[in-house]
Amino acid sequence: MRKKFWAVILTATMSLSMAVGVSAANGGDGVNWGEIGNLGANITIQIEKESTPKSYKLGDFFEFYTDTYCDNAKGIQGKRTMEVKAYTGSAQEGVGLVEYKDGGVWKDISGYNTQISFKNDTDRYFHVKFIKNGTYSIRSYFIANDKSMAVSSKTRYVIVNDETLTITREAPEVETTTGQTEESTVAQPNNMKPLGKAKVKSAVKKKSAKKVKITLKAPLKNANGYIVCFYKTKKEAKKNGKPFVKRIYKKNKATFAVSHKLLRKQKKLFVRIRAYQVVDKKMVVSEKWSAVKSVKIGK
Repeated sequence: MRKKFWAVILTATMSLSMAVGVSAANGGDGVNWGEIGNLGANITIQIEKESTPKSYKLGDFFEFYTDTYCDNAKGIQGKRTMEVKAYTGSAQEGVGLVEYKDGGVWKDISGYNTQISFKNDTDRYFHVKFIKNGTYSIRSYFIANDKSMAVSSKTRYVIVNDETLTITREAPEVETTTGQTEESTVAQPNNMKPLGKAKVKSAVKKKSAKKVKITLKAPLKNANGYIVCFYKTKKEAKKNGKPFVKRIYKKNKATFAVSHKLLRKQKKLFVRIRAYQVVDKKMVVSEKWSAVKSVKIGK
């Protein structure tokens, strides 16, 4: 009952992302997550005291566990995976030993990443050694053999730095060294073209819609796309607080729309955006944000 309770609570609070999940498409694992359902299944990663730095020495074990819950797909065949890998700012060699607990014994993770029959109310403990400072991602998922079901946890990001370890649910805005396109706020590379300040002319949303239509005064020259952040209050936006919803629009147009289900029921929203440019396969963002704009919410 405890596991089911927490699965329901965490499903309600973690059903986002930008990161990965059953709503994300083409996550690099051969599955279009947007076209298949989770059939009432849920996988959560349980970590205590998130966003609070913890004392940690390189080479020590860091422990966490997953909780799974499934309403309608008990016994479905497929492969489960616990994935711990370098995200950015470090080499993959920074991930040391990864193990899971089975019958009171710690075993190599390869024994977990295998074909199983997906069951209801199953939790597992894991631990991992980080041997280099850097940023790492933790994700757990299950993909049915017939691709009829794919369920994933929300990705957690582990920042290991100067004898501390911090867990966050948001992808850190730091330079990538893994060849992926991620956001970067480090010094702009020499071959980056100038990016100006985006100017939002209007932002409009219907009351019951999850989509916000944004119109710029003009598309920015040299931009490849825009980082769009929504806030519940103007004060949060101006103080550079954590956005309520963050989306990436991967084209350079004067008018475009972004959507997220959390936007649907909001009676008041504020938005600000900034441009980004892809340089050497890295996403480098402008330091200049647009002015905060109130979203006009219609009937």
